[in-house]
Amino acid sequence: MKFVVKILSLLLAGITCLSLFGCNNQGSVIELFYFNTTIHIETHDKPIKSKVLTQIKTSLSSLENTFDLESENGLISTFNSAEAGFKFENLTNDEVNVLSTSNLSFTLTDGLFNPTVYPLVKLWGFTPYKFSSNFIPPSAEQINEVLPLCDFSALSFDEENKTLTKLTGDVKLDFGGLVKGYASDKVADILLDAGHKSGYVNIGGSSLTLLSVQSLGIRHPDKKGQSILEVDVLGKENISVSTSGDYERFHIDNENNKYSHLINPKNGYPTKTSVRSATVIGASGAVADALTTALCLCEYKTELPILLERITARYTGCMVFIVYDKDEQKEILTNKKQGENFTLKDTDYKVVNF
Repeated sequence: MKFVVKILSLLLAGITCLSLFGCNNQGSVIELFYFNTTIHIETHDKPIKSKVLTQIKTSLSSLENTFDLESENGLISTFNSAEAGFKFENLTNDEVNVLSTSNLSFTLTDGLFNPTVYPLVKLWGFTPYKFSSNFIPPSAEQINEVLPLCDFSALSFDEENKTLTKLTGDVKLDFGGLVKGYASDKVADILLDAGHKSGYVNIGGSSLTLLSVQSLGIRHPDKKGQSILEVDVLGKENISVSTSGDYERFHIDNENNKYSHLINPKNGYPTKTSVRSATVIGASGAVADALTTALCLCEYKTELPILLERITARYTGCMVFIVYDKDEQKEILTNKKQGENFTLKDTDYKVVNF
């Protein structure tokens, strides 16, 4: 018997609630804590064996030690504190994969995804993040001082020889924009290798890998606990899902202006595109994470159509959903068909195909 899980809505950019459809008590529910966030793992066909759980923990611990900003001797902390000219040799497969994905995502998005944006993210108070209701934004002078440091060309990555060279001392990396999706896929691969067919991995609510699902709902940006649309993914197995949005992780100043954690590396400011959320289903977890970040930073009528065309040409079969809301113009921009591939839950929005 094949068990199917029905995902009802996405929180943070991920899941708010789950309704198990056709499953029983034979599986496992496990919560772990890595990357400063909760990792929720469920199986519905059989329990996760202890040796499989150990393998999962070992993999997550290794990724955290490598890519966490504060991890001693990890790639990121070592790179960020290194002087110009320092060369990292014999990179691990995980390091090579993440760097390769970063290169691809940077090129694909014309630099809107940029892992050297860390100085700006720190300047705007999002690393570490603690909500502020009386936020004082940085000045234009401060932003202009930090902006040149967000230079992806200031590092040289040789994938074939597995080396990374830091060309200038000021550049700093942060792979938080894609490493959770990468980790989610790795955990799902461990479960698949162990014979699991039904369940999911949810890292921080923003990065999902689904072993077997019937449908999933994308969170409404303004109505907490509700879905704005429900996507039919019945028959699709081992798929990655990522959603980014402006409705989680933000500051508010004394004049009630909101500052999103989604920082544009080209101008140094939080997004003001009125793209409320972006969801990509079907690319790898790391790529989907990077793409959804970039999509939220795109100008709706100019940059967005170009990037959407690139994504769907490269990742044929993927599903993309953009939620846009500005001046009474409420639209769901997608490459899928309403009523066939998904169901709209809020009729205030108009579906527009690209």
